[in-house]
Amino acid sequence: MVLLRILTSVFIFFGLYFICRAIFGDKSNKWKQKQSPQAILNARKEIITGKKLSKFEKFKANAEEVLRLSNTKMTWEQFELLDVLCIAVGVVIGLIFNNVILSVIMGGIMAYMPLVVLKMKQHKYSVYLNEQLQSALNTVTTAYLKNDDINLAVKENL
Repeated sequence: MVLLRILTSVFIFFGLYFICRAIFGDKSNKWKQKQSPQAILNARKEIITGKKLSKFEKFKANAEEVLRLSNTKMTWEQFELLDVLCIAVGVVIGLIFNNVILSVIMGGIMAYMPLVVLKMKQHKYSVYLNEQLQSALNTVTTAYLKNDDINLAVKENL
């Protein structure tokens, strides 16, 4: 009986997700379309002047920035699917305990789990880049001390 409830809730959840996506369209990919430089400037002005963004737009902007900075090959669509799967897992966990309120809370909490994991990956990648930068600077500095010519030192280490 519990398995039937879980399967029913998962199918309902995915059905609602795809229905909402079909009704509202995929408005999240506006940035992929070619825009004129004036439209890009207007969009930047709206952001700078403090145009109020919805929670979804803030979450999407934060997630896209983390995806870009964490050196992942994941696209926004893949991240969105992963997020939906995590929400479904949270809802199923709540239904296993036979508690509807817990399923809503777990779904909300699990919605941010992929973003948290990507932020941890972004931090590890930035630490890695800083270590590589330090070793490269040490190598160039050593070559510079040997030759007294910065251009030659950089060319030697490329």
